[in-house]
Amino acid sequence: MGREKLSENQPFDGTFLLKSIAEARTRQGKSYVIMTLGTPDRDHEGRMWDTDIGSLPSVEPGDAVSVRGVAVAYQERLQLKVDRIQPVSGPVDPRLLYPSATSSRAELESELAARLGEVGDRGISALLKAFVADGDAYESFLASPAAVTMHHARIGGLAEHSLGVCRIAVEVARTRPW
Repeated sequence: MGREKLSENQPFDGTFLLKSIAEARTRQGKSYVIMTLGTPDRDHEGRMWDTDIGSLPSVEPGDAVSVRGVAVAYQERLQLKVDRIQPVSGPVDPRLLYPSATSSRAELESELAARLGEVGDRGISALLKAFVADGDAYESFLASPAAVTMHHARIGGLAEHSLGVCRIAVEVARTRPW
């Protein structure tokens, strides 16, 4: 879906994170599918009417799914009336599914490089430079959340958190010479 917001009576065709899916029945006994579809900004409640899970393509929570339908108002909330759901084939940019750092990757890398140049201890400096030079480890560091929930629980959150701690340490060092 990207970062665009859905509004009432708006058709959509996008990629979501399937967070939950279950079969339910109307008061008249007809099957329908209820699902939670995640975007980086929020979760959306979805319904696929007059169908059962067995008739859908194989999808399960945690999958990136391509979904088409229309956003409708139901009990003063926006609900997605799903016409089609299918698994996404091929790689998906995780930033389409999960929250991301508020700073761009380039901004994070730039500040990390600047802070690295400020480290005075040669041993610690050498260790940090070796970490950055290890492409896989550094790539994981830049892409990882700092936590699963709570603070910095987003792509790039570990780098954001680390820079925040670094800024605090620099300020403490300025005000409290040892």
